[in-house]
Amino acid sequence: MQRTPAESVRALSEAIDINRGIWNVIAPDMMRIEGKHYRVSGTMRGPQPAHNISIRVPAARRHIRQLVGHKADGWISERAWMTDVEEKLALDNRIIDEAATEAGRDPRDVRRIFDYHGSFGHARRGFLQDPPAQWVEMLLPLVIEHGVSTFILVEDDPRAI
Repeated sequence: MQRTPAESVRALSEAIDINRGIWNVIAPDMMRIEGKHYRVSGTMRGPQPAHNISIRVPAARRHIRQLVGHKADGWISERAWMTDVEEKLALDNRIIDEAATEAGRDPRDVRRIFDYHGSFGHARRGFLQDPPAQWVEMLLPLVIEHGVSTFILVEDDPRAI
């Protein structure tokens, strides 16, 4: 079944509700969710997770970033390959923060995760294409000014890793 972009966002929202409902073992009743895409009728909750399981969503589209602000525990940026990274990250954060506030959440509770591709100065120039010693200078503003708390290097070269 092919979903439209709007249907995909709604289905993801319902899936988050279902996961959170199953993990909510202190709720006294059976879980019931009547969504447009998913329905859960009378499902038992649990077992209780051994630790908090956070829901982190990669989101490049605006509506998914809004969903992240409303419901998710973390946002995985898909902006690392673009130019004007800081400018776009600021816009993304603003969308997430506004949605979190609208949902009655503290925007600081949404973890910001930045995945990036770098070439360590091999062949290309641009964001994270310089020697690794210079990466700290490029990544530090993302932490200080944009609240990024986790970086994921998307790389399969063992020397780079």
